Amino acid sequence: MSDAPAQNRRHAGPATRRPRAATGALPLGAAAVAATAALSAGFGTAWLSAGPAAAQLAREDAVMNRPREDYDPIGLPLPLPGSDPSVVGNTLLFPSLRLSSGFDDNVYRTADDETADFFATIAPELSVRTGDELLAFTLDLTAELRRYLEETDNDYLDAGVAGQMRASPLEDLDLRADAGWFRRHEDRADPDSAGLESSVTEYDEVQGGGEVIYRLSELQFLLDAEARDLSYSDSATVPGAFRDRIVYSTRGRVGYEFDAGLIAFTEGSYNWVRYDRDRDREGFLQDNEGWQVLAGLGYDLSGVSYAEVGVGYRQQSFDDPSFENSGGLAFSADVLWNVTDMMTLTLGASRSVEQTTLAGASSSVNTSIELGLDYEILYDLLFTSRLGYANADFGDIEREDDDITARAGLVYLINEFSSADLTYEFQRRESSAADADFTSNTVTLGVRLHY
Repeated sequence: MSDAPAQNRRHAGPATRRPRAATGALPLGAAAVAATAALSAGFGTAWLSAGPAAAQLAREDAVMNRPREDYDPIGLPLPLPGSDPSVVGNTLLFPSLRLSSGFDDNVYRTADDETADFFATIAPELSVRTGDELLAFTLDLTAELRRYLEETDNDYLDAGVAGQMRASPLEDLDLRADAGWFRRHEDRADPDSAGLESSVTEYDEVQGGGEVIYRLSELQFLLDAEARDLSYSDSATVPGAFRDRIVYSTRGRVGYEFDAGLIAFTEGSYNWVRYDRDRDREGFLQDNEGWQVLAGLGYDLSGVSYAEVGVGYRQQSFDDPSFENSGGLAFSADVLWNVTDMMTLTLGASRSVEQTTLAGASSSVNTSIELGLDYEILYDLLFTSRLGYANADFGDIEREDDDITARAGLVYLINEFSSADLTYEFQRRESSAADADFTSNTVTLGVRLHY
């Protein structure tokens, strides 16, 4: 990070840049917003970034996330009730609208008789952010409407509303609470998808959770919990009532910083899955629960890089005696390295147990790894890419899927009100199941308007 010319160029901005109202919310950079919409990939936020550690600085200074005062949305200041409207407060409204169109050469993700089509997408967003470092609130409203030129069975409308509260009542105590409702759709590449036999499957998700982080000298403690209520629409293959369920999960972690920037931790988690209907279409009991134990290390270096890696064991047990319990190696990895001022490398890996509606299958053990490279070609022209591999091993049936995905895109920051992006995505699946292989190529061109 010692490239002086690049550093000076990064922070250079026009002298007429208008002032921004103060707020404790995270920055909403145009580059990060466009990249998230164009190349949605990631593995969550590392635990280290929950506190004021250099890991948070490393993430914020990554190529696609760092503030760019020339191009970041300004936000509309909202005066609080009863306050002087001429005084700029710390409540900001961020509206945005993304318009895009593209071409997909295999919209149903089929092995043979591939169907190509053009599509158009409109995605409005509205975010309200208020507060400071001690107490902050966010409210996000999102929607995405996609329409295909000919294959209208692929049309969908996603929407969501989510709120979050973060508080730091004590110097060493951080609290978080969130809740939200989302209308989503099931991707055609999902093994549970109805394929050619019906329109895309839609489902509603209501979720809520909380987190407590406490630091006591070199010791760090984390406790969180989450509940998700999933309600599915009917498809040609599975009535939605057989898929409706509530998933509860909780996690506890203890870490010890035995050297500056080096933390060792142990973590235990438990999950309960409770279906609205006791048995599925084939008569199998559906409820299951599981646990996982991890031990690992977290390391950060002066805001340049961080890494968090955990290894352990997992176990998922099923109520139906005909299903074998799923147990084995568990791991997670989240690595970010700002190689230079102009390049960021990322690595993510995980193994998890997922629910499935495939006939006779108890669950799916998913193992994934993803590499990322982001590069600042010019201050206002960014390159972002991801290369991933995923394996899905379905329990109690003879099916295993290997997926390869690749994404590459350009983000052009036009001004503080707009940006444009061009993305190419490749997907390929090789499966032991008959007619489950597919290859697809998708190109998308979009523009984002924001304030």
